[in-house]
Amino acid sequence: MKKILSVILALMMFVLPISSMAEARSLTVTAQHGSLTELLAIMGVLPTTTEEDGTTTVAYADAINEMLDSAALSVYKQTGDTLQAGGAVSVSGTDLLTADVALDGLTVKVASNLLGDDVVTVNLLDVMSRAMENMGSNVSVNVEELGSAMGYIMQVYTVLQSLDLSDLEFTNAQTVLTDIVARVLEGTTEVTEQPEGCDPAATVTTFTLSGTDAANLVSAAVEDLLNCASIRSLAEQNLAEGTTVDDQLAQLKESLTQQAQDLGEITYTMYLDSEGGLVAADMTFNTQDNTGNIQLTRNTEAGQVVYELTMTQGEMTAVMTCVKADNGASLQISVPMDGDTFTMGGSYAATDNERQLTLNIGADSIGVQLVVEALVNETGKEMTADLYCTGMIADYLSESRLLTVKAVTDSTADVAALSGNEVDVLSMSEEDLATWMTGLTTNVMLVAISAMQALPTSVLTLLMGN
Repeated sequence: MKKILSVILALMMFVLPISSMAEARSLTVTAQHGSLTELLAIMGVLPTTTEEDGTTTVAYADAINEMLDSAALSVYKQTGDTLQAGGAVSVSGTDLLTADVALDGLTVKVASNLLGDDVVTVNLLDVMSRAMENMGSNVSVNVEELGSAMGYIMQVYTVLQSLDLSDLEFTNAQTVLTDIVARVLEGTTEVTEQPEGCDPAATVTTFTLSGTDAANLVSAAVEDLLNCASIRSLAEQNLAEGTTVDDQLAQLKESLTQQAQDLGEITYTMYLDSEGGLVAADMTFNTQDNTGNIQLTRNTEAGQVVYELTMTQGEMTAVMTCVKADNGASLQISVPMDGDTFTMGGSYAATDNERQLTLNIGADSIGVQLVVEALVNETGKEMTADLYCTGMIADYLSESRLLTVKAVTDSTADVAALSGNEVDVLSMSEEDLATWMTGLTTNVMLVAISAMQALPTSVLTLLMGN
């Protein structure tokens, strides 16, 4: 039992809040139900019953909604000479569970309504020594396997360190790349006809890259590597008997040439403004198996910049729209899928003391949207998160709002130091610890009975099976 307690208390050390703020901060989270239970019933998660008058009742709906409306979570942290943190789960204003942890020097104190008037105290040095002793007894290392792995790593490191790269030059690759760049520059001219749906363009560049270009570039780069004496020597040491480096290079070039035919070619058209910024682009690719097109436009209007990316392949067209403004940004993605349209995105906006974040995901039939609003003041922050149902299924709900969660952070006065009957469980004998655990069990039962009395009537009825 002591071994288990020592490990648990050691882990608790790492979840204590650490902050440089010499003050106390609190967070309170509450909720308000919407039509969440109705949606769960439509999806078959919650059972329903039909009354004689034709009305439909959702099982457990009252219990779930009343529990959401009455439950609250509050946590706090305080820094200073004593680091302290804690929290409580309450229903209808009555605490069901409380827990507090304080760090005073090398002593950890733990208090809870489950412990009654007792405050469990432990010394960190004692906890860590016991935990390391218990964990160390269960750890075994295969020294032979570890040594073999380290030897292989050192061997690879030694080989890499011995390479002389002083004569490594990518001459062939640079020649191929220069030719590609020259073709791109040759395709650049001044705009004579402005493209539609984008900002004014000054120049336009049109060029084509093929699979052959990619194959030539890779072949040239590999050839440059093998022209380096130390790399070529290393390659020769690892070749199968009867083969040469030149034979392998020739096979690579032949393979790349065949793959280049499958890659096809890509045609690019890019429009740039007078400052060299991209305002529109069009890329068409033709391979052995696929044909598609990608278009990008940039449009500046009303103090915001709108980027739209359209990707087409066969009969499928996906659209991504990004809007950037001075006070925020948004991103939306739309993709057709099995006769429906899948959408995903979000937006963020900020003013001096207000923030709003919106996230959405779903399809035409069903989806969800999360709207988070935050109000920042001198003492803290108030945040409200509303979860909505979107799509055609929302028409079958009494309201589109599924659930609201509200969180309030604030500065608080110094919290009271933990006090009570201090108990050092690690110093107890097995007999005393067993006696203390018996008392703890009794107190937990009393807390459970008190918690039952605080639950909403519908929840008690459900628990009692009525």
